[in-house]
Amino acid sequence: MDKKLANRLLGIAAGGLLSAGILFLGLELFRNRENNMYLLAGLSCVSLGNLYNIARHYLK
Repeated sequence: MDKKLANRLLGIAAGGLLSAGILFLGLELFRNRENNMYLLAGLSCVSLGNLYNIARHYLK
């Protein structure tokens, strides 16, 4: 796989994870506070998306 394709796939994956993380964090704000599963899912999605962006930066 060439660098251009890997960069594009990592960008798509990072964007999807970051938007999913924002969605989960928004759901956490507007629901009953029984457990913190949405918070955990949102923070892990955002962290993984940021990790993919760091990998994209060092791939160039």
